[in-house]
Amino acid sequence: LSIRRGDVEAFRRQINAYAAERLTDGMLSVCMEADCEVEVRDLTLSLAEELGRLEPFGVSNPVPCFLLRDTTLLRVVPMGGGKHIRMTLEKDGRAVTAVWFGQNPDCLPFEAGDTVDLLFQLGINEFQGRVSLQLIVQDAMPSRATRERYERQQRRYEALCAGAEYAPAEKVLPCREDVASVYTFLRREFRSG
Repeated sequence: LSIRRGDVEAFRRQINAYAAERLTDGMLSVCMEADCEVEVRDLTLSLAEELGRLEPFGVSNPVPCFLLRDTTLLRVVPMGGGKHIRMTLEKDGRAVTAVWFGQNPDCLPFEAGDTVDLLFQLGINEFQGRVSLQLIVQDAMPSRATRERYERQQRRYEALCAGAEYAPAEKVLPCREDVASVYTFLRREFRSG
């Protein structure tokens, strides 16, 4: 496609108008599929090594993707100046480490303590002479239980906004820690802006 420099803006308007008329949300959403659902007990260094024997990976031989459901997010640590994150997750008493390249910690739709479903590839991390298994996250979302909890909280919030009664035991009103968290967030945002 070739366009004269003077026609770029007109082309941009016309192509965007065309796309707005014809593209649906379904056309714009990316569908990612797992090759296999696994349990945390299945995730071993030897499995990652065995998968390495299937290399080279590419278009005709994609890297296997796995799904791990209902794992508890224990910790999120920024890496690479906040461009990536390292997560510690736990399920069935076993902790695993995951990295999510290109994911900003401030943009996660969940927080420590939530249960999440992960789509990932198995990787081997070699650092300072130590070899360990790591999950390389492709996508993640709050688990069904977490989504249901959010939905219950949203319905309760809407009921309270409509004038419903509440009991102090519900802890609906913000506590000192809630106010401190909001203050810290706002302070950080206004410093960077």
